[in-house]
Amino acid sequence: MPSEAVPLQLTRIQALEDVLRQLKDEKPELVASLQGELGNALATSSMGSSRAYNLEQAIQAYQAALEIRTRNDFPEQWATTQHNLGNAYGKRIRGVGAENLEKAIQAYQAALEIRTRNDFPEQWAMTQHNLGNAYGKRIRGAQAENLERALEAYEAALTIYTRDAFPEDWAMTQHSLGNAYRDRIRSAGAENLERALEAYGEAARIYTTDTNPEAARQVRLGQSAALLKAGRWQAALDASEEGLAASRILFDISLHDPEVREREIGTSEMLYAHCAFAQAQLGRPDKALAILEEGRARELRYRAGRDRADLEDLPEQRRAAFLQAAQRVRDLEAEWRRPEEERPADLADKTRQARQGLEQEAQQIRVLKPNFLRASVDLHDIRAVLPGQDAALVEFAVTEAGTLALVLPAGQGALKRSGWRA
Repeated sequence: MPSEAVPLQLTRIQALEDVLRQLKDEKPELVASLQGELGNALATSSMGSSRAYNLEQAIQAYQAALEIRTRNDFPEQWATTQHNLGNAYGKRIRGVGAENLEKAIQAYQAALEIRTRNDFPEQWAMTQHNLGNAYGKRIRGAQAENLERALEAYEAALTIYTRDAFPEDWAMTQHSLGNAYRDRIRSAGAENLERALEAYGEAARIYTTDTNPEAARQVRLGQSAALLKAGRWQAALDASEEGLAASRILFDISLHDPEVREREIGTSEMLYAHCAFAQAQLGRPDKALAILEEGRARELRYRAGRDRADLEDLPEQRRAAFLQAAQRVRDLEAEWRRPEEERPADLADKTRQARQGLEQEAQQIRVLKPNFLRASVDLHDIRAVLPGQDAALVEFAVTEAGTLALVLPAGQGALKRSGWRA
């Protein structure tokens, strides 16, 4: 990997570990603080060791900090560490999923003993939001009751997270609220869907592809699922296409980060299915098949390492120009994660220009490598790769609204479709 693409986060983790080894048992308060910082760095890192390993190390760091940061002696720091420990257990890959979520809920509830609405309103709201996420995913207990608790936690967070005071936290919580209402079991299904769509719409006002493609992709994923359940095909198509636009950006700039690309492949799979299902319901099965094949082709190119191989096969100047453009986009997107008051006023324009520059570099590469980061396919492309006159391509799109089946025979045979509504 080029040196400019190596994140500074790895250096920070290594530096914290070095200092902790030197301190050993000296200066316990400083050790606890550094353990907390190390846990945060590990919990948010997707580079270096595997994500699962990093989360295990983060949990160990938080637990080490809690041995010093006790509730009686350091109540505020204890609550912060409990909150962060809950985050790590909520994301944990190893262990038993149900048990991890129980530990996350316990940690958040412990944090709320100190993080009260009156004393620490912002921190209280964040812990309420994350507690809602844990209840939303909870495996133990009755699902209906868990979802009601999630809704209560999100509504509580929104009493602090207003659009004017905390626009991004407000959008984050609206997105989570939409997910909970979409999945809600109690009350009328149509009413829940309307409330989910209202919440997703609010979140989409802040989370756009230009400003935060990862959050925008997730909002559009939930929104398109709810719109499909409501039978609003064109709106579902629009939402899923916007989600796919964000997904393509994230996929293209992560050429040298296999973990990010793997995650993007998995997350975007449902967006492709939503888009195809909506296209078919609108009477366009050819476009439905094309979008499913685009997703399949992207995954196959990733599995075969073709985009990376194409890049390595380019002249040094062209390869360096693309990598520099991709790094520029990554750097600007990192700026969006800073507090709003710390961002440059022209960040949106710079981000848009950087993405345009990246696409221009990709187009230059396609002159030499036509399939490099290719974004679309059509019916002619698909027929061309079928092995013989008796061959046929069968694709499925499984969504919350039903299942779509598409059959394309070789030659000039008509595309056939069938489907089942949920």
